Amino acid sequence: MRVATIHEVASTAGVSASTV
Repeated sequence: MRVATIHEVASTAGVSASTV
């Protein structure tokens, strides 16, 4: 399992928040 970058984490959180 590779470490996610801050940008990836922020993007994932943004997409999840937008979806919800």
